[in-house]
Amino acid sequence: MGRNDLDLVRPDIPGIGISISGSFLLWSMFLRIAEGHCIGPVRFHSPTRPHDKDAVIFMGRRNSCFVLEGSREDVSRWTGLGLEQKEDRLAVILTNLMRFGSLLQLLFIFAVIPNGTTWDQVGFILFNALGQLNLLVCGRLGARRCMESLDKVSETEVGTRTHVYGELLRKFGDGKWVETASLLPETDIWSRWRKLVLENRERDCKALYAQSVNEEECFNRTESAGSEWTNIGTS
Repeated sequence: MGRNDLDLVRPDIPGIGISISGSFLLWSMFLRIAEGHCIGPVRFHSPTRPHDKDAVIFMGRRNSCFVLEGSREDVSRWTGLGLEQKEDRLAVILTNLMRFGSLLQLLFIFAVIPNGTTWDQVGFILFNALGQLNLLVCGRLGARRCMESLDKVSETEVGTRTHVYGELLRKFGDGKWVETASLLPETDIWSRWRKLVLENRERDCKALYAQSVNEEECFNRTESAGSEWTNIGTS
């Protein structure tokens, strides 16, 4: 084979690419090990009446919504647990070391990579692309695993955001939770619509909203006419 056939594995290639990739890999491994010691789950505190039924609503984009139902303890455990940084001496030392070491790693990469060969630079880009792909894939796999741990009760397709609001009101009722969750705009039209949705459970939510708008317009015209009549009579 000629020399051009060995361009990808040239024996005279500088060690810049190997040093960057090796240091980046070793530092990433150290970060994961250190984070495993410095960061842990928040201590769980059981809520009052843990076996009572509860639900949490997650509003999605446009006409989507996710409702998590279960006991208060299960809902609190599923939504309330997070991560916190430990406060022991070793954790503080490791945290400062990770910050300072990450800064040095970035400075080393930015100072060395321009002096590398084209393949060094291409390899560095591919190395970072692989890390981003790993982050994306692992995030999606973790979310899927989390969702598979739940039991799907029902799934309903709706057309608009108004239908989402209507389904939630008909399922959980019209109570203080609507204001607490800021589910609906605080207007007269939506207040009238809330009553219509519960009184007419078989009718379409969008049609009931149009009816609420018409009733509000009629009410405003009536008030305006009454005010003009009063002004004429008193003048």
